[in-house]
Amino acid sequence: MRRFIGMAVCLCSFLLTGCGSSEPQPIDIHGTATFDGKPIVFGTVEFIPDSTRQMSGPAGNAEIVDGKFDTSQAGRGVFPGAYLARVTAYEERTAATSNVETVVSNAKPPIFVNYDVEVVLGPDENVIDVPASAAKAPKAKRAAPAK
Repeated sequence: MRRFIGMAVCLCSFLLTGCGSSEPQPIDIHGTATFDGKPIVFGTVEFIPDSTRQMSGPAGNAEIVDGKFDTSQAGRGVFPGAYLARVTAYEERTAATSNVETVVSNAKPPIFVNYDVEVVLGPDENVIDVPASAAKAPKAKRAAPAK
């Protein structure tokens, strides 16, 4: 019996020491998103690793509600580092509809679609500030990094 207990303790110790990883782990990213200094009422943000700043890894996304976003709501975090935050914003929350493609919608068009802002994401409060010029910008225009 002692031998069995000793082997069990050794096995558990071995398994527990092998569980740690020195590689970076994804984290949940949260923060605020503004347009022209005001909270974005509703929208989406995609976090695309910025390869021009040597960032790689999986992309992430989050919904923006009342100026706040949190990747934990989407079920997957991202690695800390440099990203393009690709933001789409609406004046009001869009109504949920079924998957029927013939549903008529009275929703207002988006304020802007796929506007890129350079960001460096970390575990603390992150800020995405989209300038007023985004409303007139062509799709996927890159904004200067926030200072």
